[in-house]
Amino acid sequence: MPAFDSCHPQIVQALEKEGWDISLEQFLIRIDRSHRVYIDIEAHHTNSQSVMVVEVKCFQDVESETTDLYSAIGQYLIYRNLLERNAITIPLYLAIPLQAFSGVFNRMAFPMISQNHVKIIVVDLEREVIKQWLNW
Repeated sequence: MPAFDSCHPQIVQALEKEGWDISLEQFLIRIDRSHRVYIDIEAHHTNSQSVMVVEVKCFQDVESETTDLYSAIGQYLIYRNLLERNAITIPLYLAIPLQAFSGVFNRMAFPMISQNHVKIIVVDLEREVIKQWLNW
């Protein structure tokens, strides 16, 4: 199984503070008999029947933030497509730090993420709280 991103614990804490129970870490999607991918988190909301899967990206290195952006958006779109192909109707979110959202996402990606309906959870990692949900 793939390793977690370094900000994974803060994202989990922020989700739990908002009433989400983490039911799975590493939600499996089978592509075929020998290939599979893992989305970082499956969560259920304690006060409703809501379920979601969340891919976590930390954008730690300012030097590689553009490359990290390409990777995060590409991975999100591939995962969303795989969920659809497998008739899995659980919504997919990309959880990112507030710093990345205020930086590289606002500078480069905001129109693209809205046009492509990329669902985003913006997390203040220091306070471990969700600052914004983007549901296009």
